[in-house]
Amino acid sequence: AELVIALARLAQSSNNKKHFADGAALAAKPLQLAMRRYGQQKDFIALIEKEPIAADSHLEPRLITTLRSNATACLAFLELSAIFPDNPDYPAIATAIGRHLHRQAQPGNGFIPAKFYPSDQIYESDESNDYGQAETEAMAALALAKLGKKDHNGSFLEVADNNLAYLLSSKIQLQELTATVTSPWLAEALDQYYRRNKEYISQLSRLALAASIDQNTEPLFPDLFGAVHDWESMTTAAERSWLLASLSKTLRDCNQASKAADAMADAAAFLCFQYQARIDRATAAALSRPQYYVNFFRDHLEDFGYDLNGQATQIISLLAIRRELMDGYGGQFPKLEQFKEKLAAAQRTIDTHPLPLSVEL
Repeated sequence: AELVIALARLAQSSNNKKHFADGAALAAKPLQLAMRRYGQQKDFIALIEKEPIAADSHLEPRLITTLRSNATACLAFLELSAIFPDNPDYPAIATAIGRHLHRQAQPGNGFIPAKFYPSDQIYESDESNDYGQAETEAMAALALAKLGKKDHNGSFLEVADNNLAYLLSSKIQLQELTATVTSPWLAEALDQYYRRNKEYISQLSRLALAASIDQNTEPLFPDLFGAVHDWESMTTAAERSWLLASLSKTLRDCNQASKAADAMADAAAFLCFQYQARIDRATAAALSRPQYYVNFFRDHLEDFGYDLNGQATQIISLLAIRRELMDGYGGQFPKLEQFKEKLAAAQRTIDTHPLPLSVEL
């Protein structure tokens, strides 16, 4: 589903719209095959999966519906609706999944993370964590907010707004800075929040600080310039740059130009680290089918590691950065000279440590 989102956004930004739009539609086919309609009027749609079990288990996996898969699928079909405005199926599917998401909303705040299908009993998983649950709830709130505005559905909007307020307070305001949920989906979701008061601006700025506070711009090895401290993943760096670009847009929309520029400036070093993940022809020559991997992004510097969601994250991140640079900053990062000074200092350390992990920097 994230690949559908990436390709659909790429179609909207590219001159080769039909090619990427067709790719997004093709990537959505497996999602449609996994969907089931339910309810008396069959007006709910849920994405059905098998529960994860151990490889050596003799048990038959049961069917479940998860909040994350359905929220991501809903967002995917909303993106497809934008690039195929004459196709009535995509918005209808998105709305039907939205009804399913609405049913998972708990009284007060939050969503039920997973249920058995078709019994509708709550599924307890040992794999859940606070970060993942917060990100998933942000995606569900984002989907319902977008659907509510598209369909003029007040019930969807009410659940979305209540949960956005809950996420703003519980996952940012009341958290230690280092424990704040630094998910780009949270940033995109908060862009839909309508109460744009001083407290809202303050918490967005706090989220931007949390996203950049552990950025490494004085690394021992120059290769690690722009990485998250002790987490040298290019995919994580891509999530941070995407988050900061999203926050920059929202802050600009709130007439907070200075705070927006600070957030966008911090994205530059993350982008620098991201680019070390890009596979060129010389690097791909070490692989068995090199032509298939040119311009792929690996996840880390230690070895070749490819993940489908990692590629989607890189695409979404690069598009978010490009769009924000063009819309708000004339195509150039703010405070670029300060960034160049930090990068030059990192490059000079090659004289001290002449064995970097790779040569791209």
